[in-house]
Formats: sequence, C-alpha cells, structure tokens
Amino acid sequence: MSEFYDVLPEVNDEFPAHGWIKNIENARILFLPVIQLYQYGQKYHKYFIDNHIGGVWLQSRSPERTLRNLAVCFRDIHKEVREITPLFDLFQKEKTDKQKSLELTRHIEGTERLEILVISAFTLLRRLADELINASCPFLFEDWKSAPGNMKKAILSARKDKLKQFSPICNLDILNDALCNYTNWFEILRADDGIRDILIHKLHILQIAGQGSGKPGKPMNWRATADLTRMSGLNHNLVTVDLFPYLVKCIDGACKFMERLCLSVGLASGYKREGFIFCTGQDNDVVGLWPPIEGSRLEFPIME
Repeated sequence: MSEFYDVLPEVNDEFPAHGWIKNIENARILFLPVIQLYQYGQKYHKYFIDNHIGGVWLQSRSPERTLRNLAVCFRDIHKEVREITPLFDLFQKEKTDKQKSLELTRHIEGTERLEILVISAFTLLRRLADELINASCPFLFEDWKSAPGNMKKAILSARKDKLKQFSPICNLDILNDALCNYTNWFEILRADDGIRDILIHKLHILQIAGQGSGKPGKPMNWRATADLTRMSGLNHNLVTVDLFPYLVKCIDGACKFMERLCLSVGLASGYKREGFIFCTGQDNDVVGLWPPIEGSRLEFPIME
C-alpha cells in the first residue's frame, strides 16, 4: 500500500504544484502539498504549538478540512456528470418504457444532486480562501495576531505594501506576488456579481441541463451545463452563464495560489504521503476537476 503514494522521482521537480498526478502504478492520485503546513508533526506545526494554538484554534481554522470536503464534492460532481451525460439523449433512441422510466429517474436524481453540489463547491472555495490566510498567519508573520485574518484584507494589504509592518517570517516578495497576482479565482467568487455571493445572497435560477451539438443524421454530442440565470444591470437584463467552466477556473487558480503560499515559506519536501488526499471512488472522478501536475485535462472532456 505504501507504494501507492510513490511517484517517479523526476515528478518532484514540479513540487509544490497542486493537483493530480500518476503514481508508479499508473493510477491517478491527488496531491495538495499545502495541507502539510497545518499537520501535526510537520515542520510548521511548531508555530502553532509555540503560540498555544495547536488545538481547537487550528482545528477550526485549518484549510485541510475544507480541501477534503472539496475533494469529495468534486468527485461527486464529476461522477454525476459522467453518469448522466449519456442520458441526455433519452428520447433519441429506441428504448422500452421501463428503460426510459429508469433512465429518466436517474437523470432527475443526477441533476438534483448536481445543483446542490455546485452550490456547495463554490461555497467551499470561498471558505477555503479565508482559511488559507487565517490559519497561515502564525507561520507567515511574527505579529500574526495583528495581520489580516481573511483573504480580502490580505489582498488589500499586499497591494498597498503593508504586510511588512507585521514582521514577516516568510518570503514576503513571494507572498505579495501570490496575493496580488494569483487571486483572480477569489475575485470570481466574491467581487461584484461574484458567483458565490450570487448563489448565497442574490436572486437567481440555477439549472443543470444537457447541451447537444452535432450534424443532422449524426449522433448528438452532449455536455452537462450548470446554467446560472439572473437579472443584471440597470435594465435588469437576463444573463445566463455556465458555472462549470468557472468552477474549473477557480480550482485551478486556488491551486496556483496554494503553490505560491508553499513557496513563500520554503516547503520543499517533495510529493509524499503527507500531501496525499485520500478519496474513494474511480480515479477519474477523484481527480477529474483538479488541474494536472503532469498530464492533461484532455483526459476529462466531459467537463469542457
């Protein structure tokens, strides 16, 4: 079992990139090195122990719990999309009434689950953003109690070059770069008309559906969409966007930010068990929404 965590040695040149990678058995697995910064027994845990916040304080703030929640959420989104996409052509083929009834039931259940899962995914991403700042302050700054405790304030401080006043114990240049240049995913979630804020606070309609394309007389090519519709602007025009591409963009951006956060504190241990996210299920579902460390997203066309 221990070999399951092993990757080819040359892959460690990519560390601390976040996402999926193939192990030596050619199975695709998920590595999120940032979780090592908050784990008991790891190098950075001493900052929590020394400040007497290694118990409930850290447990309630650690982004590790949210990353595990996201891994499960993304796995289930990918699984539902994979399983219901073939059912979008329910009435295009000759089937018995019983087959149609069973497939229609599965289709409805899948779209219902996906609606809840999509809302959960964007909500978890928003929570992750603040946890990455709040739980990291003790190993980023000496004066960590006065440092910004959430992503919004940290970005503002970085843009105004104010983080240095909190006595940084990390590489401040890399941290500033992360906050100024790798947080577009966070703005997608919370800025004016941010997706998470719309889903939680504003009037909208969210509908999971199938979108087909193809030529007459040829089989249809189907893809799942998560269409968010709301009134926008002074004229209250109806605007509809597909949330699946934004979800992929947000998790890709979050992974890039987490990579820069790891670099800012000098995490350089390589890919090993401590950064592995265990999640049951088919490996294409487990990793399908995450960016590849080595490999290609073309392996997962159903989300494109």
